[in-house]
Amino acid sequence: MSAREHTTLLRETTDFASLLYNRQFVAGPRPFRPSQSWREEKFGSHFYVTCHPNLTVTKASTSDKEILCLGHILDSDNPALDNKDILVNILSLAETFVDFEKQTWPLGGRWLIFVRIGDQVRLYPDAGGLRSAFYITRETSDELWIASQPRLLADAFGLKVDKGRVEQFFKSNFQNSWPGETTPYKGLYQLLPNHYLELASRQVNRFWPNGNILQFDVNMAAQVVRDILYNLLSSVARRAHMAMALTGGYDSRVLFNCAGDLRKHVTFFSIVDPGTPHYDISVPKALARQSGVKLHRVRTKPTDNLIKTIFKANTSDMYWDPTDFRAYSFGIYDKGWFVITGHAGEVARCFYYKDGVHPSVITPEVLSGVTGYHGNPIAMKSFAKWLLDVPRDTNINVLDLLYWEHRLGNWGAMMATGLDTVCEIIPPFNCRKVLEIALGADVLFRQKPYSLFRKICAIGDPKTVLLPFNTSKRDQIVGALKNLVPWRIREKTYWIRMKLVGLSAPR
Repeated sequence: MSAREHTTLLRETTDFASLLYNRQFVAGPRPFRPSQSWREEKFGSHFYVTCHPNLTVTKASTSDKEILCLGHILDSDNPALDNKDILVNILSLAETFVDFEKQTWPLGGRWLIFVRIGDQVRLYPDAGGLRSAFYITRETSDELWIASQPRLLADAFGLKVDKGRVEQFFKSNFQNSWPGETTPYKGLYQLLPNHYLELASRQVNRFWPNGNILQFDVNMAAQVVRDILYNLLSSVARRAHMAMALTGGYDSRVLFNCAGDLRKHVTFFSIVDPGTPHYDISVPKALARQSGVKLHRVRTKPTDNLIKTIFKANTSDMYWDPTDFRAYSFGIYDKGWFVITGHAGEVARCFYYKDGVHPSVITPEVLSGVTGYHGNPIAMKSFAKWLLDVPRDTNINVLDLLYWEHRLGNWGAMMATGLDTVCEIIPPFNCRKVLEIALGADVLFRQKPYSLFRKICAIGDPKTVLLPFNTSKRDQIVGALKNLVPWRIREKTYWIRMKLVGLSAPR
């Protein structure tokens, strides 16, 4: 069946009611079901986690310890293990929460874990915080409630949007998500990566970084990261069909090369519409031809108002992006598939200081500027609070940690939550061991032109490094010509072309 036929079948057979809050959850002191189809899991003596039927839930326990995992967890050291095996191993080795944190170092996937040791219960996110969690503070309620996104809690408990905060946020420069742990709701915050939530006290504490990370020779780092990513992809291949989107960029090229002999288990595709850069068409095509694999071209499926409404509801309208109209197209790989994405790869690529020169002085104003929130009072307040929590006695650059926790853990997490609407994603880079080793390479190899990533690609297949990254001759020529046209005309022309194929501007 072709990709287009898959898309048509999806549009004709999908029960759209099932897409509302797809793969999401609510947790609190009693069961709460947004729909009768949701199922509940009791955790500890008086806590309940209620989940959408499509969200994978795995439990393991001993007499004094208990783990409940939402989502899929992969062990890069033991690819053959499934969710349950991994949890059982963790319980057998973790006598303390510090032990638990160490056990999660080689773990990939996309998950949230509730863990009880004795009478103490904590909630931990995966490395990049890509399975999002929002929690209510005592400022708003005497009861602790946690959910995959704020609207679930707002609808259930009548939480109101802080209109003053929203007005203040949008009247200044803003980007594609709310900054840091901040939300539009009073007393409702997002749990960021590298932090855990203590359920009894509702205190959020940082558990990583807790010291210097090891420094690696770039060739050693490339080889080790390549091997870990291969093991993670191998683990995914044992569980379900894999689909991998190819672009002209670095992350998909690295994952393509790290797959190696696993490519025979992968369906490769690229999403195409009039707004797709030429390099995202030509480079995947050349890569597939060069490597002897089949590439499916998926044309962006027009998204009707119902799907747009569901997508906004599933992300509390806290995530938006110029390309979010493409999300529905991923739905051709839903039941029985994992979609492999490049989330988290940019943590190791000096995203906020691409020339490798890190600012010597870091202030909320500096952070607001580099992230695109320059002058935004809500962002500066959020970043000021975040800076107080950042350890200064480590060898991790603040801007790398900023990308990890703000951009990935917030914007990236909400993107993943939005994609949950139509498919199950697995981001192989989302593994603390991968990210820590990659950050251990010298900045010289992590800044442009990203030698570390090129070396990882070369280990798998040196020929693929000869293909361009995020550019093509046609794009260069078109880009030069576009600069001769006023930007308003360029923007209007772009959306006219999109509307001609049934696609419209976001929001």
